[in-house]
Amino acid sequence: MSLQIEIDKLNGMINALKDREAQLQPEVNKLEEENKQKADELKKLRDEEHELYNKLNAARDEKAKYGPQSYQDERTLQSQKSYIEATERNLENIKDEIEDYRQRVAKLRAEVDKQNEV
Repeated sequence: MSLQIEIDKLNGMINALKDREAQLQPEVNKLEEENKQKADELKKLRDEEHELYNKLNAARDEKAKYGPQSYQDERTLQSQKSYIEATERNLENIKDEIEDYRQRVAKLRAEVDKQNEV
């Protein structure tokens, strides 16, 4: 009989656990649904991260492809600009020298004319 009491006790415990499981099942279902949603969200974020890495790598490739050349082109343009500015300054200096020469020539002609009058 004591064995029957033990069996009844265990059956009571089993029924209590089944009742508790039935009570917790909606919460378990809710948590499983949240877990599924979070897994979907995580997958989307990983896909987005992968896409962003691809874009970053493409941008790096593009920069590597055109970056140094663009930098070199800019340096070349800057060098050409500096050369043009120096040439313009030289032309201004030459114009000033020509004007000075013309004034000296005019002065010398005036002196020659003055000497011829005398």
